[in-house]
Amino acid sequence: MPNWTNNNVIIVGTKEQLDKVETIRMDFQKIIPMPAPLYADQMAERCAQCDSLMVKDDDDKFDKICKHCGIRDNIGGRVFNKSKLMWADKEGKLQSLDSDRFRQLNDKEKALALEWEKQYGTCSWYDWSVDNWGTKWIVRPDEVKTDRENDSTLAFNFDTAWACPYPILEELSRGYNVSMSVYCDNEGWENESFDVIDGSICNHKKEEVVR
Repeated sequence: MPNWTNNNVIIVGTKEQLDKVETIRMDFQKIIPMPAPLYADQMAERCAQCDSLMVKDDDDKFDKICKHCGIRDNIGGRVFNKSKLMWADKEGKLQSLDSDRFRQLNDKEKALALEWEKQYGTCSWYDWSVDNWGTKWIVRPDEVKTDRENDSTLAFNFDTAWACPYPILEELSRGYNVSMSVYCDNEGWENESFDVIDGSICNHKKEEVVR
């Protein structure tokens, strides 16, 4: 399980701007959408290739599979990172992970992974999330606490895995022309505060919690 960051976000804008921001309720997919195939691979509800419903894999209780095309979920999670790490094969010979990064995929899954890497720069929903959202998991709107203090101030409180979703807050500020004051509690070991103005983070301060 990850460490959790609690984010308290105070948003300032006009009534019309805040009405729109309140409606999306920090839904990452409405702020910086993950590409549909990677999102499907993460959610494991519908096939990333043919959009059929995924079902439990009889051969692996942890995976789901598409009975139409034989593709299982979490393709990106089964691809080894491009690295210099070595592993020993069955004969004890050292091999580079790069020599067969796709060894846990079938041919159809490998073709999809290569296509996603070409289109999105990665075949991993996890890597895409960290690079574009600043955190590995989406925030569900029903998990976001809201407080509309008045027509010009809106507060959101929500948790994210490992870190604050900096890119999301920057894009929210930029896209809806609002400003923010943010306070984060990184699971009791570090606090941080910053402002977001015109889509850019400023006045960023971090403070280690003394126990």
